[in-house]
Amino acid sequence: MKYPKYPKYKDSGMEWIGEIPEHWCLATVSRGYQVTLGKMLQNEAENKTDDLFPYLRASNIQSYGVDFEDVKEMYFSLKEKYKLALKKNDLLVSEGGDAGRSVILEREIDDFLGFQNSINRVRPVGGNNERILHYWLNMLKNSGYIDAICNKATFTHYTAEKLKATPALYPPVNEQTAISHYLIDAIKKIASLISKQQQLIEILKEKRQAIITHAVTKGLDPNVPMKDSGIEWIGKIPQHWDAIPIKFVMSCNDETLPENTHPDTEMQYVEISDVSENKGITNFQEIKFSDAPSRARRIVKDGDIIISTVRTYLRAIATIKEPWKNTVVSTGFAVLRPRSISQNFAKYALSANYFIERIVSESTGVSYPAINSEKLMNFRIVLPDSNSQNDISDYLDKIMSKLGLLIAKQEKMIELLNEHKTSLITQAVTGKIDVRGLIQEVKKPAGQTP
Repeated sequence: MKYPKYPKYKDSGMEWIGEIPEHWCLATVSRGYQVTLGKMLQNEAENKTDDLFPYLRASNIQSYGVDFEDVKEMYFSLKEKYKLALKKNDLLVSEGGDAGRSVILEREIDDFLGFQNSINRVRPVGGNNERILHYWLNMLKNSGYIDAICNKATFTHYTAEKLKATPALYPPVNEQTAISHYLIDAIKKIASLISKQQQLIEILKEKRQAIITHAVTKGLDPNVPMKDSGIEWIGKIPQHWDAIPIKFVMSCNDETLPENTHPDTEMQYVEISDVSENKGITNFQEIKFSDAPSRARRIVKDGDIIISTVRTYLRAIATIKEPWKNTVVSTGFAVLRPRSISQNFAKYALSANYFIERIVSESTGVSYPAINSEKLMNFRIVLPDSNSQNDISDYLDKIMSKLGLLIAKQEKMIELLNEHKTSLITQAVTGKIDVRGLIQEVKKPAGQTP
């Protein structure tokens, strides 16, 4: 869609903003908004009027909005209750944490809700629009501007003073409302499209998992005679197959990096957070042995399969493919090495849903559920004959390749939609496009900010 432009433009005086509509002005945030920093954490009452009340902190400000799942309490005085009360449509900006992240408080607050000094509360004055500033700050954050003006030597802080001094564009008030209304509607439509793509991806992933699980437990021939596997979560298997413990066909944690390794030895290190259930290894650190954490000890080789035994709910399972000569993974992984089983079949057998669910269900602990390697190696998998293993692997390789391309296509679409959303916001709040004629009715928008 080709968007209209404003009739006349002028130089903003700031190179990174460029030209702005002739009737807009450039000033600081303090010109049109009141900025208030929250209070320092107070765990004990200091006088008789102090009382415990809930408060928000930087971690409650998330990209999707305010997170009310983990709201803590601290003491507030009567004066602080008056000064630091939050209400619907307040703009909250992180002072610490992910500095500069902002959200609109969409919920009606029935009782008192305060905020800590890791948050700046912003309220418009003179009829200005808090949502325009919210979009503007998001643009500044995405561009790297906020990080650039914050001190990153220790911790990043987007202080009230820095927020007040931040440049902002001011269209006329009625135009701010029009832009805000248009962006909310446009972003809502984009979010709907993204949601549909995400739903399709989940369907494709479920289909992928169902195909893998069926192939490695039932085979490819629907007419083959079946027998009871003797394992409830597997059910029936082909008559000539067996269900055996992993330890009979794979070894575990064969190689460990010795403590006397030369300090300057360079290696690639993979942590549990670097592994995704669906994408495998997504990241690694290049690090010297002297700088590596003590858990960086498991040596891996091509064809090994790593399975997280800590925080098993993350389902961090991956196959090692052509690793660098010194690749190590965390001791939070069990490194399984196929011996008398096809490497490719083993990869699929250990990624089958029934097997992953067993690991998760058998793990112990609340915060960091874990399972020991010995128990893992006693889990049973279904083992076909060698020819069937190869046939199943070849079949799954083809199907997974097709499904992978479909998933990648949807992910690319989501990426493009997000880029379009970012570009649309930037162009609208900097006046590069004129959206006033693109809306039927200008009104105060309601509902959650996209």
